[in-house]
Amino acid sequence: MKLSRTIIHDVCLDQNYEILKMHLDKIIRNCDTVAQANELRSELCNARDVYKNSSLMLACIYKVESKEQEKANCIRLLVDSGCRINIRNIESGFTCMHWVARWGEI
Repeated sequence: MKLSRTIIHDVCLDQNYEILKMHLDKIIRNCDTVAQANELRSELCNARDVYKNSSLMLACIYKVESKEQEKANCIRLLVDSGCRINIRNIESGFTCMHWVARWGEI
């Protein structure tokens, strides 16, 4: 059975900054070089789930009133980790900007 999402996808969808940071920091500790760690972090952050969303898109999709700062921190961490901000979901055509605009966050 193929999983539809990675742990990074799930954590971003839940907008859990501390767990996201823990997983991304673990990548750095387990790599031999900074370049290798950066490449792996970027690859994981930009991987698409079964619904064609990146981790950054998933962090932007929902608005949870009690997690506004967590969401902002997740988005900042993902961008700093190499997430591409201008990619589209190939099925819906939405970008991250579409999602944050939908919730009135820009």
